[in-house]
Amino acid sequence: MKHRTCEVCGEIFAVKPKQGMRKICGKPECITDKRRATRSGIRKGGVGSPIRNCVECGKPFPANRNLVCCSPECLLAKRRRRYREDYYRRKAADPSFVRVANQRKRERMKNDPEYAEKVREYYREKQRRKSERLRTDPEYAQAERERARAWYAANAERVQAERLTRLKAKFATMTDAEMKAYRERFSGYTRKHRAKPENAARYQAYQMELNRRRSEKKRADRLAYEIAVAEAALAGVPLETIIPHRECVICQKRFIPKHPSRKTCSRECRIARHKQHMRDSLARRGKLVPETKHCIECGQEFRTKNNRITCSVECKEYRRSKQRKRNR
Repeated sequence: MKHRTCEVCGEIFAVKPKQGMRKICGKPECITDKRRATRSGIRKGGVGSPIRNCVECGKPFPANRNLVCCSPECLLAKRRRRYREDYYRRKAADPSFVRVANQRKRERMKNDPEYAEKVREYYREKQRRKSERLRTDPEYAQAERERARAWYAANAERVQAERLTRLKAKFATMTDAEMKAYRERFSGYTRKHRAKPENAARYQAYQMELNRRRSEKKRADRLAYEIAVAEAALAGVPLETIIPHRECVICQKRFIPKHPSRKTCSRECRIARHKQHMRDSLARRGKLVPETKHCIECGQEFRTKNNRITCSVECKEYRRSKQRKRNR
């Protein structure tokens, strides 16, 4: 017969052959205390519960039944981690997973107003919590800005192409009055932004950097073109095999461009394209109808369809001479 030590009172007791799993003696108080401790442990994770390590933070805790997390915060973090892993797993298996899910959600929102309002309320609350955290947590705000910049840098071309497509579709359906109001509203935003000196200086620096990049790209393209022409001449290869023909946008004549950005075949076509571009620009801004202006030099009233600010050639030359003297 085996003997064991009681887990409650510590006394040694004999274990009968059919009681191999028994761990306490037969005293009523020991049985009562053991039952009380076991039930308390099952309900509250107290005495008698197994000690486990939290799967999130690794902290040991008395487990309540099948719990694997020590606190509600760790449980929420565990669920978010599992949802995130499942999301990326399904996205890797099917790249169109997100697009299809969003399409199903939009269709259900269209057919179920109650569900649509529930989804909108969820996103409004989510955006409210995010905005509140951005205002109160500088570290989170900085991390969110860096994340957004990194994402845009990786997807800039696609985002700009989609934005241009949306704008073209929107402009195609606008009337002249709506287009004028849109441009005026946009210009108002720009003027309000540039009213602050720091914003104006930042915008000017951005424009200078943009012009510098454009100039560098033009020089690089021109150099690449000249290298290609020189290589073709040294190899005795026809220039058409290196640089393909291009169709003039004005007269539709095929020509070999002397610059990668050239779209016209001659000086006459280039001038005609510039005039056409100016007419289109004035039409978009609603300035093809003659408007009355006052000359900034002599004050005389005149009518024009373009952006002229002087009434005659004499006033124009006089204004230019003043600008030259000022720039000396």
